[in-house]
Amino acid sequence: MLMDAAIEAKQGLDVVELLRHCEEAHGPAPPPLYCSLISRLLKHPGRGTPAKQAAYGVWRALRASGQRLDQVAYRTGMNLCVELGHIGEARRLMDAMRVAGFRPGWGAYHILMKYHASRGDMDGARRLFAQLRAYRGGKPLEISAYNTLLCGFVRVGDLTMARAVLDKARREGARPDAVSYSAYAAGLAAVGRLDEAEELLGEMAEAEGLRPGAHVYGALLDGSDWARVDRLLNRMRSEGLRPNLAHYNILIRGRCYSSPGYGGALSYAAAAAVADPDGGGLGVPAPAATELNGNGSSSSHGSSMGSGIVILPNGLNGSSSPSPSTSSSSNGTAAPADDLSSIMDFGAINGNSTPNGGTTGTNSTSTNGSSNTTTASSSFSAGAAAYAYTSGVGGLAGEHVDALIAEMRAAGLRPDAVTYGTLIHAAVRSGSVDGALGVLSAMRLEGVAPDAAVFTSLMKLFRGQGMQAQALEFFQQLSGSRSAVVDVWSLTCLTAVHASGGNMEEAEGAARRAHELAAEQGLPPPVEAAYALVQRRLRNALLAFRRFLASGGRPHRKLCEYTYRLCLAHFDFAAAGQVLRAMRLMRGLPLREELYRQQWEEAQKRMQVRYPSAGGWVAGWRWSGGL
Repeated sequence: MLMDAAIEAKQGLDVVELLRHCEEAHGPAPPPLYCSLISRLLKHPGRGTPAKQAAYGVWRALRASGQRLDQVAYRTGMNLCVELGHIGEARRLMDAMRVAGFRPGWGAYHILMKYHASRGDMDGARRLFAQLRAYRGGKPLEISAYNTLLCGFVRVGDLTMARAVLDKARREGARPDAVSYSAYAAGLAAVGRLDEAEELLGEMAEAEGLRPGAHVYGALLDGSDWARVDRLLNRMRSEGLRPNLAHYNILIRGRCYSSPGYGGALSYAAAAAVADPDGGGLGVPAPAATELNGNGSSSSHGSSMGSGIVILPNGLNGSSSPSPSTSSSSNGTAAPADDLSSIMDFGAINGNSTPNGGTTGTNSTSTNGSSNTTTASSSFSAGAAAYAYTSGVGGLAGEHVDALIAEMRAAGLRPDAVTYGTLIHAAVRSGSVDGALGVLSAMRLEGVAPDAAVFTSLMKLFRGQGMQAQALEFFQQLSGSRSAVVDVWSLTCLTAVHASGGNMEEAEGAARRAHELAAEQGLPPPVEAAYALVQRRLRNALLAFRRFLASGGRPHRKLCEYTYRLCLAHFDFAAAGQVLRAMRLMRGLPLREELYRQQWEEAQKRMQVRYPSAGGWVAGWRWSGGL
């Protein structure tokens, strides 16, 4: 029971400790129990939580017990290794399975396919698909094999191949399911082909006899315009489906990024493209992806464990005690959003006594034993959303965020880490310290444990405000948290924090850690860390750029263009030409040749003005495509 509570609360490290105590008291548990714990920890790991590390701790305990592994245990270990990016260890387990006398089974091939498809290596995934077909002989393949390929093609943006896989599965007798359609619908919505995505609802019913479920509607909602969202929600309700927490998180994210300055986009990806068309967010993570699951919740859950509390650095903590000056007024309106103490003092909301001597709260119980959303929770939601008016989600968009949070609570749903992460990220985007701290205070009092995405967003916010010490303190809290783990994003942001303060030795150390962690997980070097390093003096910038290329990294356009401009600012035309050559050798990198030519010629003019005697030398670097 304690392990169940720890898993539900996203306290994976507690699961490992409880398992160790049980082993000390009663000896090793049966292998199926270890496998069950690993699978449950991996089911909804969130982003930047210790769930995967805890699952690996359970796996090590199973191996240390000396018990003989069966097929299920081997496949469980393989899946865990793939989730961690340890493809070599996963293959060794597959070999060990054969040595132990077990056939790997189609599930083992699916696991290895997932590793390649999730990293965009579709050649590797297709090779394993062919091996699986040969392994199965004349037997039809399961739809999950086709889904793995389909999701991989969606990830790399090849919707033609994704559709081909969907049709191939149907022709070969593997009936497409909700996962197939939701993945393809998400790909269509991501590129703006919304009409085609919505037509899949009819195709599901006609071709497969399937009713669209939460997964499919979630994929369609994420990326749709608001008129289409209303139509989809009405259709959901007419079919007896109620929006779940994941759906609300999608809508809240859409409202947070649908202010006029961001083009009214619903999806994060579309809004981010408008806000930062060249990429290079310097370690700012997108709000955690909302994964729809069978119970209607989203992939990151709040925790009621005290270990997840974030302590605001240097006296920025909000008081949690009732205060006459900051409590809600008698008419239920929230305190002014521009009053920092009012934003942070959410404890005042819970200070009103009920007639039975208790206190009002979100989960208070009525006389008949049912759970109700009380006046306090309504005030809480209004206060939590009030930050929107100072965080860039102004006017009508902010009112919609407030209304969605209230509607969630009325439906018996409470905001989770994804919800709060989205609100904090919106505040960070607008540079609103008050807004971010207000949401953080609400998150703390709600008992929701912050994940690495929240800590990283706060680091980014204070770095942008020139408050490096506070940003570093949040990283220290992340390092010591039991609800979050340091990940590639947080190390990338740490690199930017040190670099912005001129501490290049520490910045390079953080970048090395980010590269090492990415390599452990089978990921390419993080381009954002390299971008943070180049934003210094020319020599260091060129060195960081070349090291990044030598390590196999693929820079985005923003990194290349910044390095190019830096070379021109120092009148190093030879280095600028080298950067251009590197850009042209990268497939798929969109180039702006006319802009580069203009910048090149303007740099020559500036140099002639500054150094008239260097006219002959400058003439030798006339534009010829930068070569």
